[in-house]
Amino acid sequence: MYVRVNGDQADLVRNEREALVRTVPLGEVEAIVLGMEETDTVCMAVCTHCGAVHMFTGISVIGAFICRECGEGVMGQHPRSVNSVAPTA
Repeated sequence: MYVRVNGDQADLVRNEREALVRTVPLGEVEAIVLGMEETDTVCMAVCTHCGAVHMFTGISVIGAFICRECGEGVMGQHPRSVNSVAPTA
């Protein structure tokens, strides 16, 4: 994952496919990234409706979630939509 700065906001971007994980205030990037590194498990899920990427820290399996981008419900049972990944250093 890397950080892309856009004015006073920062995008946390997943290296694979340049997927946007989260946009945060620039001043909070360090604390958020450090918090993610302290978590031993990070789950990534892609909305099957709009393709938005979601990151869930401290969770190893996602049963279902509501997409923050399109508001649709997404079931975690779709093998291509939910991937557990180890935190990156």
